[in-house]
Amino acid sequence: MGKIAVVDSGSTKSDWVVFGDNTEERYVSEGMNPRVRTLIELQDIGKKAIPSEIAENVSEIYFYGTACSAKENIKKVESALESVFRSAGKVVVDHDLMGAARATCGSERGITVILGTGSNSCSFDGNQIVDNVKSLGYYMGDEGSATHIAKLLVQGYFYREMPRAEKAAFEKFTDTQSLIERVYASSKPNFELARLAGFVAQQDGSEYVQSIVKSSFEEFVSRQLVHYKNFSSSVKSIGSVAFYNRKILSEVLNEYGFELDKAVQKPIDELVKYHRNEANQ
Repeated sequence: MGKIAVVDSGSTKSDWVVFGDNTEERYVSEGMNPRVRTLIELQDIGKKAIPSEIAENVSEIYFYGTACSAKENIKKVESALESVFRSAGKVVVDHDLMGAARATCGSERGITVILGTGSNSCSFDGNQIVDNVKSLGYYMGDEGSATHIAKLLVQGYFYREMPRAEKAAFEKFTDTQSLIERVYASSKPNFELARLAGFVAQQDGSEYVQSIVKSSFEEFVSRQLVHYKNFSSSVKSIGSVAFYNRKILSEVLNEYGFELDKAVQKPIDELVKYHRNEANQ
């Protein structure tokens, strides 16, 4: 078996695994979202992530990434990867939703959701994605994601809805005086917002913060997952937001007639297993 590279890339972070018959190297880099990154930025991230002596021995690459459904975005990522893995004869770029479905469902039927920096969902028949309610991204959607939860927290703070204790804690967590200016001035506002979702982990016992998370999940389920209800009731999730808040997610899903079957923080390990099996067949 020649060396194979598998990449799972979100907006914030990318996980890379390069494996052979008896070897496996792991790397972490910044996210490679082609919607917000230029080609030069993507190339730079890839070259910094993988040592050249490793990259030159890779013959196949399988990349699963945010925003990799549009043709122009796929071509941009392909070009970036080809500049890193110059000897590779096969470069496959697919949407992170396919990666999530393969990682969680395998060959089984079910609903897969991504709840990380952004959000997405699909119904999967064990081979291909059957249906996908369009993800509108952080400007117009991303319900259930770190970005959406952060927006609700910011609104709660500035609209004076946040209780006194949480307000004081939020002011310690971030510089609220410059918060709005930082977000609007940022070239990557979704990253700036997503960082604020870290406040949720610090306020694990706060009923107010938990209600924010629940409200965001309810919007996600009511606007997306209900459209798959006749397909399956089994939901499998990918992403840190879903993983660390799986109790709340499970409660919300149950209210809408679904069941949380699996919560995986990141899909890379399952994707490596999938491509090892494919290579050995």
